[in-house]
Parts: sequence; structure tokens; C-alpha cells
Amino acid sequence: MQKRGFICILVLGLSLMLGACSSSSSDMESTGHSSAKSVAATDNNSAKVDTATTATAADSKQPASGFTNSGNKTGEDKKLIYKAELSIRVKDYRKVQTEVRAQIGQAGGYIVQFSENQNDEQLAGNFIIKIPAAGFTSFIDGIGKIKHESLEQNIEGQDVTEEYVDLESRLKAKMIMEERYTSFMKNATKTDELVKFANELGRIQEEIEQAKGRMRFIDNNVAYSTVTIHLSQSVGTAQTVDSGKENTPLVERAKDALSGTLHVLYLLLQWTVIVLSGALPILILGAVLAVVIWRVRKVRAERRAVTRAAIRKATSGEAQDHAVSKIEEVSSEESES
Repeated sequence: MQKRGFICILVLGLSLMLGACSSSSSDMESTGHSSAKSVAATDNNSAKVDTATTATAADSKQPASGFTNSGNKTGEDKKLIYKAELSIRVKDYRKVQTEVRAQIGQAGGYIVQFSENQNDEQLAGNFIIKIPAAGFTSFIDGIGKIKHESLEQNIEGQDVTEEYVDLESRLKAKMIMEERYTSFMKNATKTDELVKFANELGRIQEEIEQAKGRMRFIDNNVAYSTVTIHLSQSVGTAQTVDSGKENTPLVERAKDALSGTLHVLYLLLQWTVIVLSGALPILILGAVLAVVIWRVRKVRAERRAVTRAAIRKATSGEAQDHAVSKIEEVSSEESES
């Protein structure tokens, strides 16, 4: 009986233990299933977020329709250089030139170069202008609204982002090399090593300056777009350059004429003084020779007059005539000598 009771108790204990194990395994399975579900849900949510982010980035990278220039950024930091060339034929060149200059000032730009020429056929002027990139499109539109007979325009953009990124990478690498070679020079103990490091450091620093210069050039051209404007006017179609003078008051035109005449007289006086200054030595020499010749002739004439008067008093008749002839012969011989 005791053995049967012990066996029953043992069987009951084993059954309880098996029940506890089965319940714990079921709880672990349910916990694993719930964890797997939560992880899957988290992955799905993150995938949705990534998809949304990708879609947003794709939308931001799409360029706007038409020609726009909003800070040279289309989804990423782009480096775009814009250039424009406009050829405009107008009726009133002076008026249009004033309008162009006014629009340049309003856009915050500046004139790099200006040239003007006039011939029998036309009056023309050329502008090379730098305009802030943010106002490039509005400036071109404003120039196109100026009254004109014909307009030709050519607009182009150059993407230099790749070149700029390459320059940045090269610059960083060269600056690291510069630091290393500087430390090598500080730790160098031999003269030949020091010279070698110094030469290499100089070459690296030169390449760094070249890269920085090119990057500055790109930045300046990205920040300010270049616009070239060719203005032209046919001389026979409208007013010429001097046509405005016809409308000036009479007093102003009289002043201009008087000042022109005085200017010519002043130039004539200048040239006279210059010519006389150059010929002054010759004039002085000629004056001295003229005075000497005049003095010699005067003395000879006085002598002949005195001689004739003396002969007339001392002689008369034929002797006087003979003496006079002799005197004339002598005077002629003296003049010939």
C-alpha cells in the first residue's frame, strides 16, 4: 500500500511538472510571435518613412519649368554659371543706353567694359555687365521690354558642380599633405632631406593656391552672371549723336562758337611762339649781318659825297668833269671789290 501511494504521488508530481513545462513553452511561443510581429511592423514603418523621404528628395530634385535661376540650387548645392548675349537695334541710341544703365543699377550689377563707335552708317555701343545671379532672369526680361526694332538673345548655363567638388577634394588632400610635409621638415635632421621636403612643400602649396584661385573664380562667376549687350542704331533712321545740339539755346551755341574760335587762336599763338623760338638764332644772325652791311654802305656814301663836294670847289669845267668821272670809276671799283 505504501508503495502504491508513493507511485501515485510520483505520477501526480510528474504530471504537474509536465503541465508547467507545457504552459511555459506556450507562453514563450506567444511572446516570440508577438516580438516578431512588432519587429515586422517596425520594419514596415521604417520602409514607409524611407520611401516617403526618397519621394520627397526626388520631387525636390525636379527642376522648375522654364528658365529660372533661384540661387543655383535644385535639390542640392549646384554651381551654375549663366551667360547671356543680346543684340538690340534701336531708334534712339542715347535714350536706350540711359535705360540700360538705369536697369543695371536697379539690378545691383556693374559695368565691366564699355565701348562705343560711330561711322557713316551706324552708331553702336557694347556693354559687358556683371549681374547678381538671383536677378539674372528679371534683368534679361527688363532689357527685352525696352523699345527696339530687333532683338537677338543667346542664353546659356554651365554646370561646374563636378569640377568644384573635385577641386574641394583635391584641396583637402593637398592641405593634409601640406601639414605632413611641414611636420617632416620640423623633424628633419639631414640637409638633403630638408631640401627635398621644402621643394615638395613648395609644389604642394602652389597647387593649393591654384585650386583656391580656381574655386574663387567659379564662386565669383556663379554669384555674378555675365551679360553682353550690343546696342546699335542706323544713323539715317533717327537722331544722330550731335542732333541734340540743334535744340540747345542760342546763347549756349554762341558760347560754344566763341570758345572754339578762342581755342583756335590760342593754338595759332602757340605754334607761332614755337616757330619763332626755333628760328631765333637764325634771325639774330641775319639782323647782325644786315646792320653791318647797312653801316658799311652808309660810311662809303658819306665819303663819296664829301669827295664830290671838295672836287667841285677845287676844279671847274672839264677838269671837274674829268675828276668826277675818275671818282665814279673809283667808287665803282670799290663797290665791285
